[in-house]
Amino acid sequence: MKAAIFKGKGCIKIEEVPKPEIGENDVLLKVKASGICGSDLHMYREGMFSEILCLPTEYGLIPGHEVSGEVVEVGKKVAGIQNGDRVYAFVVGGMAEYGQVFNAVLNESVYLLPDNLSYSEATTIEPLANSMYATQLGKPASGETIAIFGAGTIGLGILQCIKASAIESQKIFVIDVLDYRLKVAKELGADETLNAAEDDVYQEVLKHTGMGLVNIIYDGVGYIKGCPGEPVIKQALSIAGVQGRIIANGLFEAPVSIDLEPLVEKQVQIIGSYMYTTEELKKCAEMVGSQKIDRKPIITHEFSLNNIEEAFEAPTKADNVIKIILKP
Repeated sequence: MKAAIFKGKGCIKIEEVPKPEIGENDVLLKVKASGICGSDLHMYREGMFSEILCLPTEYGLIPGHEVSGEVVEVGKKVAGIQNGDRVYAFVVGGMAEYGQVFNAVLNESVYLLPDNLSYSEATTIEPLANSMYATQLGKPASGETIAIFGAGTIGLGILQCIKASAIESQKIFVIDVLDYRLKVAKELGADETLNAAEDDVYQEVLKHTGMGLVNIIYDGVGYIKGCPGEPVIKQALSIAGVQGRIIANGLFEAPVSIDLEPLVEKQVQIIGSYMYTTEELKKCAEMVGSQKIDRKPIITHEFSLNNIEEAFEAPTKADNVIKIILKP
């Protein structure tokens, strides 16, 4: 079968490798779609996290963990799953023609897809669970002001989770450096959008909120090497109100230096957010499946698996990239 092999920083190739042989507790999928995650881009650019993002094989490291497909083999001890099922599944090594679900359990690591949900949409369930976990850590309450840095897959997912809840926020700011992403954020319900490359974020937030500033800030960016301007965590501290909460969900490609005095003066909490639990995954599978959350607006590009290098380079060459899907 064809599979992507991560060779090192800036190098990923398609090679022929044997199709997986499943065990009695496993399921094999014919992969129909595989999403490129933000963490996959960190891996590609900086070589980060390859040990947890890739399936190690004797042929090399196979990335891909946002996977949907058709079940083609079922281990004899697996219950409730059969050949021909359309599923979203937890697969490591999914950027390939076939993907193996180890220890497959229905509604835990494998979810049946409704007929109206495309394979591409299904790949966005996993990152939405990441967004939901982060959203919940912020404990948003009605009447609070919220800011989301980063209108990528995770940031827009946080926006969608908030809008799909019963929370009536006072105002939601979404901040990015790309106008296309901000346009999508507006379409998904952001009250105010700010371009951090053009706007003075602190002054704009101050204008809209007064000295109350922001109750909850979600950092879906972290730190990207070579990105101009101040680290997002520093900007987040500047716009946080007294006893504000900052949820740090973006990954850091290098250490950053910031003044922590505002943390003390404003009694701000900084909370790290990483991954999700099975509970968020189940909830997101239900919400996307029922169309309570529509993920189609965030899917901007689809590439053939054969064009994987072009797919990984796309975010650096176009301003309208949000979610990239690979199709074997």
